[in-house]
Formats: sequence, structure tokens, C-alpha cells
Amino acid sequence: MKTSLPIASLISSVLLSALGCTLKDSPFGCLSGPCQAGEYFNTTTKYCQPCPEGTYQAADRHNCTYCRPCSKANVHNNEVVQSNCTRTTDAKIGCRKKYWRTVENQNPLHNEYSCWQCTKCKGGEKLVKRCTESENTECAPLETKSPTPEQSDERPTANSSAHYMCYILLFISAIVCLAYFLRARI
Repeated sequence: MKTSLPIASLISSVLLSALGCTLKDSPFGCLSGPCQAGEYFNTTTKYCQPCPEGTYQAADRHNCTYCRPCSKANVHNNEVVQSNCTRTTDAKIGCRKKYWRTVENQNPLHNEYSCWQCTKCKGGEKLVKRCTESENTECAPLETKSPTPEQSDERPTANSSAHYMCYILLFISAIVCLAYFLRARI
């Protein structure tokens, strides 16, 4: 059990150095120190200094010797700044309206995203789910049922109307003839 801690430490060091980091300045946090969020430790003056404009440091009570650069929106990728960078928080980057975002590369140092235009449902499709910040529109084919006689969209044509008129006239003629016949009998 005692050997597992040095091995884990060695593996962490190798992985961090492969990423170009030191344990002190790793993306997973700096060592404990006197600086607050929004500051970095100046090794020359041995004091904490505020992060310069365009940078931030989210760690609190640390000894990080730098502030991280703020994320910027890539307008060519249809990105927009949703909230500005401060000395303590990075900018929140999102996609323009009617665009949604996918993670292209998940990396502990930096995620790479792409913004894609939301799909519009085509003719013959219905909207199942609207496009959100993280999911595309969902469309489904319109359901086509064969109509029952009560639901039929068929309207009477001039030809079928003529048939109804013939039946009505025939019925009226039959009543008139019956009335005439009964009257003549009396």
C-alpha cells in the first residue's frame, strides 16, 4: 500500500509533464499558498499581484505564478461571449442564436467545441424537440392515417350532388303519385 502513493505521484508527474505542466501549475489546481482568486504569486516580489487585464485565476489560497488567459469567442465558428471574463472567472463562450454546440475534443486543459446551425424540419416532418444550446432540433415524419368515412376530406362533387337531387325528386314524385292515387280512390 505504501508503494502505491509514490507510483501514483510518479504517474501524475509524467502525465502533467507530457502536457507541459508542472504539479504546482497544473490545471487541477496549484499548491496551497497566500494568494486569493484573481491574483497570482509574483516570484520576484514574493507578493500576490492582481491578474492583468484579459487573464483570470479561479483558484483560491494558492501559490500559482500566473493567471490564465481568458477564453475568446471565435466568430468564424459562430461563437459569442455569454458572460465576460473577470479576474476570478473565465469568459463563458456559447453559440449564436439558432446554433447548438458539440464537444469535439475533451481535454483536461481545454475543451474544443463546434457550433452547428440548428436543423429546420422539412415539409412532411413535424417538430419533436426544439434546438437547445447543446442539442440539435429533432424532427419526425408526419403520421399519415387512412381516413375513416367520417374523417374523409372528400367533398361532394357536382356529379354526386346531381345524384342526390335525382333521389330527392324521385322521392317527391313518388309521394305526389301516391297522394294522387289515394285521392282518386276516394
